[in-house]
Amino acid sequence: DVEKLKDFDMRGIERIEKMKGKKLKGGRKKKEERRSKDVAGKEFQIDSTDDRFSAVFDGSDDRFGIDKSNPSFKETAAMKEVLATQTQRRKKKKKKRTDDVTV
Repeated sequence: DVEKLKDFDMRGIERIEKMKGKKLKGGRKKKEERRSKDVAGKEFQIDSTDDRFSAVFDGSDDRFGIDKSNPSFKETAAMKEVLATQTQRRKKKKKKRTDDVTV
């Protein structure tokens, strides 16, 4: 069980995200429910308060920039949270800079 908690199925997670907004009926709905039940890693939550990820969230290091136009970019719930946190912190940082300049 510990090994399963460490593992994740990116294709399965993408499929769940894709099918989330669709209204399925009958056998197809049951098939998708079975598939989504067996997907490993769907309960993953990112910890945005962890200081180890500050370079990603603050945007202070160019090596950790997230490029949405890259074909490898996958828009999952965790990635949406990362981008939202990143935007929030950058706005806060920019506001702090403008407040320092005006004072």
